[in-house]
Amino acid sequence: MDPINSTFKQHTNIGWLVLRLLFVLDNLPSFSSTRLRNLNSHQNVPRLNENQTLTQFFIVMVVIFVVVVINIIAFIIHNVIAVVEKVQIIIKEIFLRRPMNSSLFSDALQDSFSDSFIFYNMILSSEERMSITNIRLGPNESKLIFTLEKNGQILFTFKEAKQILETSDSSTWNILSALKQKKRIRQIQKGMYLLSPARSGIEGEWTEHVFTILSKLLGKDYYVGLWSALSYWGMTEQIPQTIYVIVTRQRKNLRFDNQMIQFVTYSSSRFFGYTQERIGESKFSVSTREKTIIDSLAHLEYAGGISEVAKAIWTAKGELNLNEMIDCAENMGIHAVTLRLGYLLELLDFGKELYEGLLPGKHMGAPWLDPSSKKNQIEFSGRWGLRINVPQEVTLHWK
Repeated sequence: MDPINSTFKQHTNIGWLVLRLLFVLDNLPSFSSTRLRNLNSHQNVPRLNENQTLTQFFIVMVVIFVVVVINIIAFIIHNVIAVVEKVQIIIKEIFLRRPMNSSLFSDALQDSFSDSFIFYNMILSSEERMSITNIRLGPNESKLIFTLEKNGQILFTFKEAKQILETSDSSTWNILSALKQKKRIRQIQKGMYLLSPARSGIEGEWTEHVFTILSKLLGKDYYVGLWSALSYWGMTEQIPQTIYVIVTRQRKNLRFDNQMIQFVTYSSSRFFGYTQERIGESKFSVSTREKTIIDSLAHLEYAGGISEVAKAIWTAKGELNLNEMIDCAENMGIHAVTLRLGYLLELLDFGKELYEGLLPGKHMGAPWLDPSSKKNQIEFSGRWGLRINVPQEVTLHWK
């Protein structure tokens, strides 16, 4: 039962009792007068007068009045305390859900290591009744969480957690397991964890942009490429569900939240043409616009096919450095890529001076225009030495 409603009922019952007493006392003077005459008729009983009776009546009335006033004051104080408690909880909720600066965490660190820390969550129902859920963190759990937040370290390793906690491997594992159960951290892969900061609330629902964790996961030898880079540079309106990442050594694909990270391995000679970009405070590597086109022509299965690449070239033609793009194609050293690039530049009516240098001197094999599409040859392009399996109207259906 709501404590405020319960208190109100208690005071209502007291009020009814007071009214009943007042009704009895209202008839007290007449009763007292009758009783006085009866008592005075006995010679052995001391004689009472009406002034004494009225004095007793007024004393009783004063006592009742004081009791009523005390109950009213108590009722008011109770409600004021309830309101103050609600305001305090609301302030705590707002404080825990907003980003905190280093000075706040420095103060919190001094007080939290020896005591438990509680995350508060406030839920107001349709009846405006409040329930509070809390998650209690132990001293070591609080130490790890606050230190990571103070350092702005959302992603961390087991080794880094152990260094912060200054404890054994087994104790570190136990603390990390407890924090996972309390939804304050999430394991990304073996030995790698994502922090759910205080502002994520009691639910612990928090995520980082997948690009921002790649440097921590992979170091320097990677870059976002292919369809993911096409999307990042705005050269396609498609949003791929898979994140494509170019690396120099084979890695096992992994899942981050609801997205698959797929690694495509390049030799060191083809690992070039990327730049540093920023999301918030985090940096990540992504292929340049020009290299994105060339990588996509090398792996059409990871870029949406030949039509998607043709549309990307046309969409970004004002931002692409076409000479640099052609240099990238030649530096890749993949014959089929230069043929596909020349074919598309001619099909999109770019100047001959751009693509004539890509024309093959002699045919060395006959690669498919789009290996990701059904290998059903429609025609053979003697000019470009390509087996055409996608009609021109399909390649340019978006135009």
